[in-house]
Amino acid sequence: MRKKIIFCAYAYDANMSAGVNIASKEKAKSTYLENATVALVSAKKSNCNCDVAIVTNIDIPNQYKEIYKYNDIIIYKQEFDSFSFGANYKWGLAFYKLCALKNMLNKEYDKFLLLDTDVYVQSSLDDLWEETIHNIMLYDVNHRLTNHDCNQFNLEVKSFLGEERALTNYGGEFIAGNLQQLAYFVDECEKIYERMMAQKFETNFGDEFIIRIVADYMRANVKNSAAYVYRFWTGSFYLVSTCYSANPVSVLHVPAEKERGMLKLFKYFYKHRIFPANRRIYRILGLSHQPIRSKLQKYLIALRR
Repeated sequence: MRKKIIFCAYAYDANMSAGVNIASKEKAKSTYLENATVALVSAKKSNCNCDVAIVTNIDIPNQYKEIYKYNDIIIYKQEFDSFSFGANYKWGLAFYKLCALKNMLNKEYDKFLLLDTDVYVQSSLDDLWEETIHNIMLYDVNHRLTNHDCNQFNLEVKSFLGEERALTNYGGEFIAGNLQQLAYFVDECEKIYERMMAQKFETNFGDEFIIRIVADYMRANVKNSAAYVYRFWTGSFYLVSTCYSANPVSVLHVPAEKERGMLKLFKYFYKHRIFPANRRIYRILGLSHQPIRSKLQKYLIALRR
């Protein structure tokens, strides 16, 4: 019987760039592993009928391996042998998730959900699996054409494809689908990767550059997963919906909490072997209120303008 799997992908290479999301480069490995632990354990506790795994090119330190074993988290060792742009590529390591997805399709599963490591899974995803019978599920970050990031992305696409295309701005934090459709999706991603290599094209948008182009090719089979995941922005740029509790999504993606809230959740779990109540989780992740530190930071930024 084929099964469902939820997994995170994490690669480390001292000679490759992971982008700009971690301020403390010395602590990058532990930060990502602690984030991944929160993501994976919370996913397993809310979805005990699914396999949950980390796909990585490193040997997991015993501190985390013990937690994974106790919580039935599978470790898949996978070399970074596809979608690799080499050293000095700004978002080089981010493309490992496509490498991981490609290789997971060869396992004993028929439905897949790939998550970023900086997430907390607060509820069951049973209804998501029903969606994947017919659709690949990607998260639309809802950028209008005049949004700065969207504008820059469209300029890159025009340069790469040689024509203007207003693509949907899908994020890379959530990729779900069935085996057949994801196999086609990955094949198309490889074609874009090979073209990027041939053109020596460098993007500032990491794996999302490939994902968005392929999603446009497959638009009839791609559906927005916003009913299941939301990207909450905390810190000085505060953009938070109440969908963590009102009509709640299952996956809380908190990119600005990699080095703060997610690490606090890891420390709490490491000490107590359980996660706190949802109300406290929302507070730790900065969802139910904006911390005074963030308000002060925002105020100081405004003063400098």
